Amino acid sequence: MFVDNIRDVVRTDYRPVSFCREYCDIRSNSSQIVQFMATVLGLKRSYDDWFPLSRIDDIKALCRKYSLKYKFDWIFVPKPDVSKVISGGGRLPTTKMMGLPFREKLRSVPDGQVHVFFSRSKIDLELAFRNGWYPLIIKNRAVHKPYIDLLRFGYFLSYPPCCTDFFRRYNNHFLYNYLLEALKNTKTEPKIFCNPLLKNNTFSYIYHMPCAYDCAQTIEYVLKLREKLFKYEPGLVKSIDTMLAKPFLVFGEQSFYIFEGALKDNAIIYSDFAPLGIDKLRENSIDLALKDGNRLELGRDSVCVYKNQKKVWDNKKARDTFLIQFR
Repeated sequence: MFVDNIRDVVRTDYRPVSFCREYCDIRSNSSQIVQFMATVLGLKRSYDDWFPLSRIDDIKALCRKYSLKYKFDWIFVPKPDVSKVISGGGRLPTTKMMGLPFREKLRSVPDGQVHVFFSRSKIDLELAFRNGWYPLIIKNRAVHKPYIDLLRFGYFLSYPPCCTDFFRRYNNHFLYNYLLEALKNTKTEPKIFCNPLLKNNTFSYIYHMPCAYDCAQTIEYVLKLREKLFKYEPGLVKSIDTMLAKPFLVFGEQSFYIFEGALKDNAIIYSDFAPLGIDKLRENSIDLALKDGNRLELGRDSVCVYKNQKKVWDNKKARDTFLIQFR
């Protein structure tokens, strides 16, 4: 199965031929399937994500088939965002949920999801579990992960130390656009193997945020993973390579666009596009303009959309906005 339609990036519904197909059945999508595959193949020390609480038995069966150890963490259920009324809430992750200690008898909790850790190693599983906790709200105060836990968790997720340290320094949305900082730290042309923009979808080799888009340790890891993946799912590898090489307009870590087209200088000539990130389903003025145009141009202080030679939209350029195409 080969996918080259950028709309499939948004749907994240890739279906493997056989390898780890059950993962998609449990989640009802293929988001982050490569990270699970990398754990099965022994290239990631551990992997964690959220799964439907009602599929606990299927998760156990999945782990038996692929010889993985597993550990259920907390149960999460939707809750209104309280970050604006607590001390330290502005630095909480973008996802806010109410957590319940895991108990199998709670599997029928409406809309419940369970945080699960996987590993081939019992020791790696236990240590990833200990260090993989989310920030908590306790008595109206946010409690954040200390630096040492961040480093340890990065290690057990098999993230390169250089990237974990860079993330620690620049993962502050109040001060930095992390994606731009990584670009500034890139010494050569951006490589597709270091492209993190599709990490929450199917078509990404990595989930970590690289320290640079030519990070040698990230490239080394991906080359090993790609070689092993190709033996099981050559169509998936081809699709990932194709998607990661498309041009992107980046506003920030939670808001960017992928294009069917080519980047030349400070412009993208395109035939299609898809919004990605937190606001990917929100239609705004630039979405409407992009539908009417076929060329996006990034100026020093503006973002402009053209239909051939006619300008159909322009707006003041947001701080740190940039265009990028990985090779």
